[in-house]
Amino acid sequence: MKVIIVSLSLIFSLNSMASCYDLLTYEPPYDSKSFFINEALSSVDAEDLNPSSATRILKNLLSIQVGCSEKSTSNLKVEASCSELRPGRSWSKVCFIESNLGYFTVQMNMMEGAHVIFNRWD
Repeated sequence: MKVIIVSLSLIFSLNSMASCYDLLTYEPPYDSKSFFINEALSSVDAEDLNPSSATRILKNLLSIQVGCSEKSTSNLKVEASCSELRPGRSWSKVCFIESNLGYFTVQMNMMEGAHVIFNRWD
């Protein structure tokens, strides 16, 4: 009985992640896609962008704009790193996030919010 429950949980988990992936690559099949999330949803200033805040921005984007389930965003596996493209200029900071869905770049603009670019894995 436990094996059946664990198996069903795994299948539903994979299906929720697949549906999130499907939402990102929705018709026509997209290899990459850009998004904008406003400051009210990201709650991050350009100077405060770091791996943790970039991951939070990504999860907000996936749940609010893309429509991924809360379960799929909470199960999302990510590795994030951030760096300034022009050292000493905090507004040039970009974060790179690898996930099981694909990889993302996150960059804040100075006034309105964050730009997120999704690229699927080949």
